[in-house]
Order: sequence, then C-alpha cells, then structure tokens
Amino acid sequence: MHPQAKEGKDEFDDLTLPRFGDYLELVHPHPDYFYTDFSRDIVPTVPTHTWKFIVESGHEEEAAKLSWDNSLLGSSEAMLFLLDVENGHVINMKEQNSYSFISQGRNDFQIFFSKTHTDLLLFDTNLLGLAYPNPFVGSTNIPFVLSDNKNIYSNIYSVELSVYDITGRKSRTLATSQLSPGYYNITWDGMDDSGSAVSSGIYIYHLVVDGKSMSRRVMVK
Repeated sequence: MHPQAKEGKDEFDDLTLPRFGDYLELVHPHPDYFYTDFSRDIVPTVPTHTWKFIVESGHEEEAAKLSWDNSLLGSSEAMLFLLDVENGHVINMKEQNSYSFISQGRNDFQIFFSKTHTDLLLFDTNLLGLAYPNPFVGSTNIPFVLSDNKNIYSNIYSVELSVYDITGRKSRTLATSQLSPGYYNITWDGMDDSGSAVSSGIYIYHLVVDGKSMSRRVMVK
C-alpha cells in the first residue's frame, strides 16, 4: 500500500513481461487496464483490502513455494491472511513465513488485509485451514473462517469443531458455538476430553458448520 497509489495502473505498479521458455510468475489480473497482467499491484492506503493473484507456471504437478519476511509485518493488531482458493488453505502471514503447494499451471490465491480486526475480513466461503504446527508436540492451532454469505435472515452459524482418532472415535470437542462471520483460531493442547494426553499418531479435526462438514489431518508426535 502507498498513500499516493491509485486503484488502477500508476507509477507504483509493474506489468508482467512476455514469457520465453520456462516461467514461474505471480500475476495480479487487472481487466480494467488494456494490459491485464500486473506483476506488482500497489493500492491506496485503506483499512481493508483483498488482493487476488495467480501463480502461473510452465510446469504442472511440481512443488512450488510462496515465501515472505513476516518480521517486516510488525506487531500491530493488523491482520494479513493468505488463501489458497482451490485447496481452501488459510495461512496467517504474520505467524508463518512460507506456504508450499503443488503447481497446477495456474493456482489462484487471495490475500486479505485488515488494519484493525479480523471481523473485517469478509471471506466468500467457509474454509477449514491447515493446522500449524503439523506435526506438533504440545499444542497446535486450527484456523477456520466463516463467510459473509449468509442469507438476510441470519448472520450466525452453528459450529462444532472436534478431533477424532484414526479409527473415528472422538478424542476432543474443541468448540460448540454460535459464531458470526470472520476468522477463528482454536488451539488444541493434545489432550482428550478426559484431560489425558492423546497417543502419538494421526488425528482428524472435523469442522461442522450448519450441518456441513470439513475435515483435515494433523499428526501428534
């Protein structure tokens, strides 16, 4: 962001160069400009913003990584999240400094910024993020987001987050709540509902939102 930047093309933005041979590029689509692909997209200084960008590559089914220096993001309450649109992964960019993925030739991402509070991050779908750290010793964080696409009659979700062992037996109920749209991060301390530490192995964390479920895996060392 820059106080003198504009929403459209200005002197702070860069255009994507023509491709020759192998390539791996980060592209900000700008259909409002005659040359639609920006390699750098600086916007005016505002309280909230969402950037959409595409990682395009001449190679498919290969490992790729996005990385950033999160020490430059400061310690204020401002929030910055990376969303892998296809895989539904949500990354807190202030707590992590990289994200690895498999290139599909075209991978869509979004970055959500809020200066004051995560409630201002209006995601357009419900998502269950990757637990981190994973594998873990002691505790892990389980992020999820609830979209702002509820109908006009209700803006509250019925949410349950639980952990199951690999046999399908419930180990721990982490949350059972009525929640409004926004970003949430629940910590699991590796304990079951009886207060005992669970055994090492793979566990399934399961999020149910208004009857619709999502699941991911986490490993306890």
